[in-house]
Amino acid sequence: MDNNERQTGWQFKTNTGILKRNRLPQRKDLEEYNSNLKKININALDIEENKELIIRSMKAVVSTCYCCYNPSSIHDSRLSLSKEIVLNLSMSTDEGIREFCGNAKSIFQNIDHSDFTKLRQIDILESTANSFSKKHQNGKLYPHSFLSDYNRIVFSSAFRRLQDKAQVFSLEEHDYVRTRLTHTIEVSSIAAHLANQCALRIASKQEESKKNIAFQLEKVLSCAALLHDIGNPPFGHYGEDIIKNFFIKNWHSFTYNTYNKDGTIEKEDVKFEESNDLHKEDFIKYDGNAQSLRIASTLQVYKPGHSLELTAAVLGAIIKYPIKSSESTKDKLGYFYSESKVINDLTALGVFRYGIRNPLALLLEAADDICYVTSDFDDVVKKNILSYEDFLFELNRITTTDEQILRFKRDFEKFYAENRELSVNSPFELTIRRITNDLKLKLISEVIDAFCNDENYSKIMQGISILNNNKQKLTSKSGAETIELLNIIPSANLIEWLRTNVFVKYVYPCKSIITDEIVGHEVLTYLLETLCKAVLHLNFNVDAVGELALLPQNNKKEYKQFEKIFRLISRNFVEQFKEDTQGIEINSMKHIYYRFRLVVDYVSGMTDSYAKEVYQVLKGIK
Repeated sequence: MDNNERQTGWQFKTNTGILKRNRLPQRKDLEEYNSNLKKININALDIEENKELIIRSMKAVVSTCYCCYNPSSIHDSRLSLSKEIVLNLSMSTDEGIREFCGNAKSIFQNIDHSDFTKLRQIDILESTANSFSKKHQNGKLYPHSFLSDYNRIVFSSAFRRLQDKAQVFSLEEHDYVRTRLTHTIEVSSIAAHLANQCALRIASKQEESKKNIAFQLEKVLSCAALLHDIGNPPFGHYGEDIIKNFFIKNWHSFTYNTYNKDGTIEKEDVKFEESNDLHKEDFIKYDGNAQSLRIASTLQVYKPGHSLELTAAVLGAIIKYPIKSSESTKDKLGYFYSESKVINDLTALGVFRYGIRNPLALLLEAADDICYVTSDFDDVVKKNILSYEDFLFELNRITTTDEQILRFKRDFEKFYAENRELSVNSPFELTIRRITNDLKLKLISEVIDAFCNDENYSKIMQGISILNNNKQKLTSKSGAETIELLNIIPSANLIEWLRTNVFVKYVYPCKSIITDEIVGHEVLTYLLETLCKAVLHLNFNVDAVGELALLPQNNKKEYKQFEKIFRLISRNFVEQFKEDTQGIEINSMKHIYYRFRLVVDYVSGMTDSYAKEVYQVLKGIK
């Protein structure tokens, strides 16, 4: 293997983040490990009996060092906890543990006293921890980190709720039509295929190494695909528009109460001021992609007191638009202000670069779009939204010379004629099923070719920028700059033709979708109005046992209804809200930001049916 090939393989692994199996260090985990280490006499300890605790503690210290190596992180509370863990571990007589502790102390000293920019020392620390881990496995096989991620996602409640969220059609009773869950599984399948084939084509010629990279990349992208729509609100993408428009319309008509420390109302119905637009863009530009990161990194509980705690590689791959809301011009953003700390950690771990797309996010987006243009096309035909006569009319109007579109037309005519001869039942459905399946395979092949093309691959690894500047972009078929793989493949014009002449013309204006949108607008707008009014007027002082007071000391009767409404919100969301607002002054706009965040977390996490049910309960209909 020559140097160029070795460099290409290393570049591929580092830029896709598959080397970063670290889980972001959580303060709760560090506190738990530190507390448990203090309870045992580590100097006389039976390592085999406590090996799980020791290994987890060492890995947590390594991840903390990665995330806090910058001198600006000296006062990060996780760093001080990691130092305590190392202090406890250093009492051990085990040579492997003592070597690990010595390396860790050296890193801590550098962080405290100088500009520490050499990650090589942390890599050595990680190697020491891994060596100790392997030494004490005793033949026991542990699941790969990315397989653990996959299981955590699949068994999460947020993933299950996708079964009752719309892909194209809300509150759908037809069992053939795809829900958001079946769409997600299909995207995961295609994403894994893309990752596997791209890795095999790009990675080194060393067979074992190539297979290992392909396996890891496949698992990272299949996990990311399972998460890609997990933050979408009820009623499909229209739900995103409802949330955005609600906050755009109401932001400067909101009023809130301020409270004294004794729980009495200080001022009632205070109006928002222009100067109080703190992180307003997070709500008026609400995006399901950013909510997906929040769920994956913060909201979803893996076990009591713990989020999913996914690997950095998986979290980095789900961020389609690596930009914050204040710099987003097309209402596409990758993260909210509330996840700033997560982004800082992912940046330190090398899987996030501001404004630069993660290579795996490009493949994930392509897999999503392939499903959109093929599977959704199949659904609209099955539901008789697009008839044979309508589609034939559109085909006969084609005047383009684009070979891919003309071939698609010829294939349709050929397959339809064959199916009509073979079957009198639904020849149009059978033809669409065949032609969309062929198109899916064709698009997958074209995306792999586009990603692995020398010129494109070089640009992707340097970093495709989504910012409006002269940084790196891909070149579409028309010669324009683009950030999407599907715009540079041979079938790009065919995809655009299908979008324009099938979805825009026949699907989106159809009666069932318009009805769903009307229902969705009424339901979500009412829920947002009701919940926001409640959280803006309740008392959020914390009582002696750490609970939210909610009711003011005066006007209790008037606010009793607000308290009842607040109690509808899932306890998990409330607990996260308490953690987010710890130490924040309750009358500040920052506190109000997290109150809105709580409402949006709750509403966007609803299924279509549950949103409708809560609406009916609050309205007194049910």
